[in-house]
Amino acid sequence: MSTRSEQVKALTAQLEQGVKDIFHSDNYLNFLRTMAKFHSYSVNNELLIHLQCPNASFVAGYTTWRDKFHRHVKANEQGIRILAPAPYRCHEEVEDPITHELTVRQITVMSYRTAVCFDTRNT
Repeated sequence: MSTRSEQVKALTAQLEQGVKDIFHSDNYLNFLRTMAKFHSYSVNNELLIHLQCPNASFVAGYTTWRDKFHRHVKANEQGIRILAPAPYRCHEEVEDPITHELTVRQITVMSYRTAVCFDTRNT
């Protein structure tokens, strides 16, 4: 099993290659059709969905299918990997320019993790 950072790097590489390939032949038109279906996802995730499952009609996460739509994902189904935000908090020391006192403030740093969503055909 690869680590979380390796999974994110692999998805990012797939995304970069997809951006390069999207403007060839009819790929762009197909991508625009995909974008029209998945307006609640980021452009990056729309491209990842299009690259992994070009015929996807509606995608959602496992718990969304179960809780919101009352449908179950079939056993052993391969999902579509996307990037999900994973913010975390850390502390930073800041020096006051007048008093030269150090204060600690909490900042939020944005990171990403892989997440899996499933198409209607997987339920």
